[in-house]
Amino acid sequence: HSWSLIRSCADGGALRRCWPGPRRTAGDLAGEESLLRQCVKRSESVGRRQSSGDAEVARLARFYLALQGCQTNRFEEADELLAQLGLSARLADEIWAQSCSQPKPAEFFADVLDNGLSAGLLERAREALKPESSYWEDHRYHDENLAFYSHAHLMGQEEHIIDEVIEALRPMLAEVAPHIASSVTTAEWWVHQRGRDQWHGHPLHFDTNEQLLRDSRGSCVQHPAVSTVVYLCDDSPRFGPTLVTDQR
Repeated sequence: HSWSLIRSCADGGALRRCWPGPRRTAGDLAGEESLLRQCVKRSESVGRRQSSGDAEVARLARFYLALQGCQTNRFEEADELLAQLGLSARLADEIWAQSCSQPKPAEFFADVLDNGLSAGLLERAREALKPESSYWEDHRYHDENLAFYSHAHLMGQEEHIIDEVIEALRPMLAEVAPHIASSVTTAEWWVHQRGRDQWHGHPLHFDTNEQLLRDSRGSCVQHPAVSTVVYLCDDSPRFGPTLVTDQR
């Protein structure tokens, strides 16, 4: 998180004088970039005198500068920063620029369904999960010490608005994957919200049975038969679309 990075840089060791004190930029990309560059510049001026903690902060600053470079189509600058970190591969330019024109392979199981939910159901879900709703506080969503959590939905159950959303998705699932729709019994769901300062997006990940993974100490990995993403907010130029790959 960029705020954690900036706070660490402002409070730590030889890099303490990057700026007068911690500053949250709340979505100001130019401000974020300026502070990150100050971290890198200060690290370079200190050189070998910096502590291991300061060196790690500088590495994080370079990483987030490279990420921002990719997000703003400054790919050569991003590559230079990544090379300084010893990294030699990243997502292709076309992904960052959202300009890929190649057709989707027939065997690639992914579909986009616009307007799949009724306007009334979508509005009720938005109201129940808006940033100021009680859901986030009730579930301690912003508690830094809270690990990932999710909810279980038994097919036919409609206790929460998201239960209704899942039930509304089932006819669409039957159209695109009837072999899954006919046998599914349980769905796992969770929600996220993103603030203006979270411009670095959401990490790439595999949808996985987290409890089973922990209980088996990593020896047993189980993925869902199908995953879906439902957007409850309007499109925003600050956040990109969901990236789906065929990596196994």
